[in-house]
Amino acid sequence: MKRKIERKRFGIKKINFRFIYYFILTFIFVLKIMLTLQTSTAGATLSYLENEERNIIKENFSLNDQLATTESLVRYESMASQLGFTKNINVEYLTVDDIFAKAQ
Repeated sequence: MKRKIERKRFGIKKINFRFIYYFILTFIFVLKIMLTLQTSTAGATLSYLENEERNIIKENFSLNDQLATTESLVRYESMASQLGFTKNINVEYLTVDDIFAKAQ
């Protein structure tokens, strides 16, 4: 019967490579699962932010339209005529020759 001879390198017994192999495989597997979860979480967050951006852009267009209608000069003109403001046809201009205040 042959005996297994343990080889010593630098004073250390031979390491069980099967244990190291399984440990590395398990570590890589766990790391892969963690990265997959982080990627899916980042994807969901990105999707949520893209939807929020789309909603904000729609709201911005809506507010721009409302601003354009409320700041329209035609609207102000109709409001002014409803309040009694009219265009003055009889305009009198002052000339430089007119004396409107005398110095004493």
